[in-house]
Amino acid sequence: MIFVGVTTHTTSFSDLTDSERVYLDVLKRCNMTPVLLKNTADFVDLEAQIARLDGLVLIGGGDVHPCHYGRLIEDDIEYMDFNRDRDLCELQLARRAHQMDLPTLGICRGCQVMNVSLGGTLISDVSTHHRSHSSTHQQNKPYNVAVQTVHIQPETRLFDILFGPQARHIDDIDWVINTNSMHHQAIEHPASGLFVNAIASDGVYEGLEDPDRTFYIGVQWHPEYLPNCLPLFEALRDACHTEV
Repeated sequence: MIFVGVTTHTTSFSDLTDSERVYLDVLKRCNMTPVLLKNTADFVDLEAQIARLDGLVLIGGGDVHPCHYGRLIEDDIEYMDFNRDRDLCELQLARRAHQMDLPTLGICRGCQVMNVSLGGTLISDVSTHHRSHSSTHQQNKPYNVAVQTVHIQPETRLFDILFGPQARHIDDIDWVINTNSMHHQAIEHPASGLFVNAIASDGVYEGLEDPDRTFYIGVQWHPEYLPNCLPLFEALRDACHTEV
């Protein structure tokens, strides 16, 4: 069995929200066993949780507090949703997973956590940033409807997952996928060692990866709702190290 840790707001399957269950369902569909992780800033407890995992999924959620990437809360930000314990736990998890080369997929907030954990910065409110159009990045339900075009960068692991390595040799094509989008923050400056692998049509960074790790990939959209993004979860599964 492949055990994949999943960050949540809770540690009880009975208390999961519908949006959290979607992550678990897609992992099970790809033959992975989800393991709920509890929010803890205790390093020993964190190590005990991560030691039994073959992979990790950092899911979406509220904002990462600006203090973690050297910013003050801006007065004109209309929506901020912080959880101190979750921030401290997930930043440690992402950093430790990177150190261990534990296959890790970050989704929306999870992508942002990966970046901040390694020293990168975020745009605190994407709707006020000059490159973006706020309506594009904050869609309402249903989430399985694509509202934006994302340009996948050639010669990245994400490109190979979505299009196949052989596609790298095809010239003069703008490789894009259509995705959903519901996020308040966004990647500003990638951390050292992380490279942008996807960019929205308005210039907002939509994904990051570390080419020196087995699988350390974050995407800003929500692939758990999109059939065209199922290969991302299958690639995570294939990257997980399991004992036979």
